[in-house]
Amino acid sequence: MYEDAKIGTRLVVVFIDFLILFILFLLISTVVSKIVMAGVTIPQSVQTWIDNGGSYEEFLKLIQNDEEAMKYLSLETSASFISLGVNFVVFLLYTVVLPLVWKKQTLGRFLLHIKLVTEDGENPKFGTLFLREFVGNGIVNIFIVCCCLPLFINLILVLTKGKAIADYIANTKFVDLSKPIKHEDDLEEVEVIDGGDNN
Repeated sequence: MYEDAKIGTRLVVVFIDFLILFILFLLISTVVSKIVMAGVTIPQSVQTWIDNGGSYEEFLKLIQNDEEAMKYLSLETSASFISLGVNFVVFLLYTVVLPLVWKKQTLGRFLLHIKLVTEDGENPKFGTLFLREFVGNGIVNIFIVCCCLPLFINLILVLTKGKAIADYIANTKFVDLSKPIKHEDDLEEVEVIDGGDNN
């Protein structure tokens, strides 16, 4: 029996394992993209769209009117999904299979001399590791990121553009009723109304 690992040690382990997985995911994504996109050059229309800031409206025009751009973007999307699948397998290999075959540890746990056990001190089996890593760490963390990401994007959009995601979707905006914009037509109308009141 051993003492429970301290929270600080566990946080360092999480950071080390996250860093290792991040590097692996980055390498895998780069290799998959190179393989899928081998010999494919970015169309000028897509490059122009990127150089101009990549607005949503221009993207819609691009995919509706440019078949070459659509093929290129479809290949990019395919590469992303392939990378996602391979990275998922690597995540399971690193967090579930590696601890099964190597002292119940990941590299981070090994470096800081901790290991995962069940509440009664036994070595966890595949089902326990899968439940912990896939459901406990994988799905729960994805849910947290998916819930927080739109809030974060919304905050950035509101602070930088003055519009939220919902405004872009519905093509709406808020106006300040205490600050009307005066147009020449409005001024003439006000003068006529004011002139009529004086008589």
